Amino acid sequence: MSINTKWPAARLRGPNVSIENALEFIRRTDGFLVGDGFTNDRDFEIRYKRMAGFPEEGGDWSERWKWLNQFKEKFGHIDLEHLASHWVASTYIGGPDGPVSPSGKVLLANNFGKWPSTDEVEADLTKIAEAFPWLTFDLSIWGHTEEGDEGPPSVSWHLEGGSWSVIEPKILQVSEPDVITMFMTSFSRPGRERSWEVPQIEEMWGDQIKAAARGASA
Repeated sequence: MSINTKWPAARLRGPNVSIENALEFIRRTDGFLVGDGFTNDRDFEIRYKRMAGFPEEGGDWSERWKWLNQFKEKFGHIDLEHLASHWVASTYIGGPDGPVSPSGKVLLANNFGKWPSTDEVEADLTKIAEAFPWLTFDLSIWGHTEEGDEGPPSVSWHLEGGSWSVIEPKILQVSEPDVITMFMTSFSRPGRERSWEVPQIEEMWGDQIKAAARGASA
């Protein structure tokens, strides 16, 4: 069950979920919404943080750090190492991605790293299973950077009904047209580092964002 590759291929596949559930998964697992995400679009980041009520940068860093931690707690953020969402903003060459897409597809064809451990992956699975008992998927990780036809994965897991288990190594068929279409659409469109503009984010999650900001400031 060891993974001895810096950027091993990872494949995830499960039944589609409702758009409502998909957006809730993204809301709680996308670091950008709580100030932990990365983007080269600095203007977009500034506009979002102003809408969300983040403290202005500068001043007492310890107070700002305390505020951010309180905001995460009030927002219900789930900190994930390898299975986080990167749909709001992403510097990945393929554009925004994550295990649950905004349309409800549960699939991922990516590489985990650097040097991921099974303990780290299983910690993510535990958090996801506890928070989203309606979610079901299989996850496989290879011992090399390409899935290809180099044999079965090093380890596979099945998550369902609020728990997960290690299963027989399983090749997951995720390199299909919907994955390729999603990748190419993100890669080719203007502003591909983000999925939404700030007004759309406010429309979807504004109530939760502003409630968390008020709680952090109390």
